[in-house]
Amino acid sequence: MKVDYFTFSDKGDRENNEDYVLVRENTDQFCFVLNDGLGGCNSGEIASRLVAISIADSFDKGIRDGFIESSLLFAEKQLEEKQKDDSFNSMKTTSVVLLVQDDMAQWGHIGDSRLYYFKWNRIKERTLDHSVPQMLVNMREIKEKEIRFHKDRNRLLKALGNRDPNMVPTISEERKIKKGDAFLLCTDGFWEWIEEKDMTLLLKRTHTAKEWVEEMVKTVQKNGKGKDMDNISAIGVRIL
Repeated sequence: MKVDYFTFSDKGDRENNEDYVLVRENTDQFCFVLNDGLGGCNSGEIASRLVAISIADSFDKGIRDGFIESSLLFAEKQLEEKQKDDSFNSMKTTSVVLLVQDDMAQWGHIGDSRLYYFKWNRIKERTLDHSVPQMLVNMREIKEKEIRFHKDRNRLLKALGNRDPNMVPTISEERKIKKGDAFLLCTDGFWEWIEEKDMTLLLKRTHTAKEWVEEMVKTVQKNGKGKDMDNISAIGVRIL
């Protein structure tokens, strides 16, 4: 089984890119990390990078049971240490992590950066945002399609850096993966401008992770042109 992947990150219409994407691999193990920093004054950029590197360093030390949750919580502690500096006390970041090893995959997330899992060229699962609009969807007060441009879309219920002692990431069960499966990790600046039907259509039309991501980026940039686009970042993963 071969793992084909491609990463993309761009500042969009913003002055700085506060997203951070990172991939680490070791033999048949892959760790994909995508973060969206918050906090202004460049501190979001520092938060997203710090957390990604922390998770990657944990991966390099070896995979153990509960790796995703423990690596995210350890990264949270490192972020809290950095927040003791008044210059960085408001910095936060979302995070989504995908672990692929042998024929198994597992993922976890905090915030509204998403992971989509595709099987047979259809979306089988997606992470649920830790946000006010997602909560309203869960309560059946709005429809899922209304999340994208909801007035409270940027109000997060969870983020790394919130200094919430009860904060826990959402972790999936392990999934057995097969040839043809695919994953998309993306920040809200990315999924805001591309609908799920287009993600799926472009997956069917392309053959590599690079082609898939680049075609989605074209759609994102076309739909978001002239609309004060946020940073846009994505990692495409295809099992070949």
